[in-house]
Amino acid sequence: MALNIFKQEGKPALTAAVVNQETGLCGSGLGKWRAEAGLPTHGEVDQDELAARRRVQCYRRYAPKVPEDAVKFHTPIYFEDQERRRRRVEREAQQVA
Repeated sequence: MALNIFKQEGKPALTAAVVNQETGLCGSGLGKWRAEAGLPTHGEVDQDELAARRRVQCYRRYAPKVPEDAVKFHTPIYFEDQERRRRRVEREAQQVA
């Protein structure tokens, strides 16, 4: 129901603003929202990258005084996670070679 209202009114997904307290990454609510909206829940688009983009949309819509040039941002934990993934891929590539 809420999804339909947000879609009909063109409002951004507030679930993008939810960050898991333990991991610092986007919460499971965004994946549920994407599934209900008929969007892929994984794959080409990094879930946290999408969440960062949607958060900016939420801030622009609901928060007062958001600068026009505001850009998406990630939590420090996101960057740490991306670095771990990059190193793992490099290690796996070296093992194959």
